[in-house]
Amino acid sequence: MKPKAHPLRRSTCGLSLLELLIAMSIFSLVASLLIAALATTQETWARTRERIGQFREARTAFEIAGQRISAATVNPYWGYDDPEAPTEYRRQSELHFVTGPSEILLRSDPLSPGHSLFFQAPFGFGGSDAGSLGGGEIYDGIENGMNAWGYYVEFNSDADEDYNMRPEFLNQGPAERKERARFRLMEFRLPSEKLTLFEQDEKGRPLFPNFSDKERIYEWFADSDRRKLNSYPVAENILVFGIRPRVPGLSPNEFSIAPAYHYDSRLFQWRKESSELTRTSRHQIPPVVDLFVVALEEPSFARYYDREGIAAVEALAEFVRQRFRKAELLEQDLEEVENHLNGLGIQNRVFQTSIAIRAGKWHSD
Repeated sequence: MKPKAHPLRRSTCGLSLLELLIAMSIFSLVASLLIAALATTQETWARTRERIGQFREARTAFEIAGQRISAATVNPYWGYDDPEAPTEYRRQSELHFVTGPSEILLRSDPLSPGHSLFFQAPFGFGGSDAGSLGGGEIYDGIENGMNAWGYYVEFNSDADEDYNMRPEFLNQGPAERKERARFRLMEFRLPSEKLTLFEQDEKGRPLFPNFSDKERIYEWFADSDRRKLNSYPVAENILVFGIRPRVPGLSPNEFSIAPAYHYDSRLFQWRKESSELTRTSRHQIPPVVDLFVVALEEPSFARYYDREGIAAVEALAEFVRQRFRKAELLEQDLEEVENHLNGLGIQNRVFQTSIAIRAGKWHSD
């Protein structure tokens, strides 16, 4: 007589078909969840990496602009107010530092939102370094040659022949590329040998200090042909470039030298009425400027532009132009621009810093 098998031992000899199906279903469910989680993680990582890459160009341009601005100078000296009939000593300079809303400085270009800044600094840009714009190798070796420099935002196309932004071969044959229109941060670089601030009149006298109207005084950078010929894009998708001049500790308000952001070291030359500001700003540079930039994410702005067209871009530029008019409201204006961009589905990022200008030793007298 055979012994009976123990019930428990019999149940562990194998899996039934039902148990196998249940196990496979659970395994498939877990695998699906893991694959979905991995895909989400990869997508998030790729999106984060893409956003970092998108804003890397903006950050680099922001840092370079800050370094350049810190070197601005007007190189002032004391001289007679009138060499032919002197009555007193005054600060004198052949150089010029000016910043403010682009609608003031660039003669109301509707697609240049935000601010512009133009100044001189000893960058030694000239000769063969300046390419076709310079005077050739004869000017090489002047490492500290004075240059006119500047920054402004403009919505333009890389196919614009005035700027020559892309190689000619991209406009020919099968390699022809579609026009790319974007808000760009432009850098104005005038070679040392092209510096017009030292021009003289027919009697050999300095011409620039004798101008008495704003249009002539701003002509060295506001002239559209000259500006475009000497401007280069340093970053794409920059909607706002802004400068807030200030004097820390100045009573009653450190922003009083530029309450509407507009500061001009030659204000005394074209503003008819005399004031404390026209006297103190004469050939002086603000010791500190707050630099702020609003950068746009390329994919989200490209989708917006392709969907809405140029009319929407003009409306966006106008929205920015209505902000950044009162220096004390900077943080509020930045928040409004961020919220507006988010509402349009355009990802963005704000960069801010304070720059000490080495030559900006403020004198209140």
